[in-house]
Amino acid sequence: MEAKSDENQVPNLKRKWDQFVIIPSKSSQETKKEKQLCLEDFLHLFLVMSSNKAIDREDITNFCTDIPSSFNIMTREFMSDVHELATKAQANDSEVDENGYTILMQYLIQGRGWLILNTLHNLATQVR
Repeated sequence: MEAKSDENQVPNLKRKWDQFVIIPSKSSQETKKEKQLCLEDFLHLFLVMSSNKAIDREDITNFCTDIPSSFNIMTREFMSDVHELATKAQANDSEVDENGYTILMQYLIQGRGWLILNTLHNLATQVR
């Protein structure tokens, strides 16, 4: 029964990726927020699937037909996020939260940053 559930996640991963990619990057603030949420949905599912040993790694990376382009898209998202957060940190004089983290550290340790890096790490074996 569990294997069937695992198999159903692969098309779901592809659907989530397609939802993210189809939204234009240069758009309204509301659409940008929707695009970010679609990426986060994809990244969370990718993390769950890549942690599940019952799912073949090749199946996980088959969410798109062009892994190098997907890798580049996620790298661009990561770099855009870092640039935006660094700009905010500079404007706010690198405010530190209650845990001693700056906004950029939060992104890399607890936020979307580490999810993107995890996905890039898993895709790196496919990009050659």
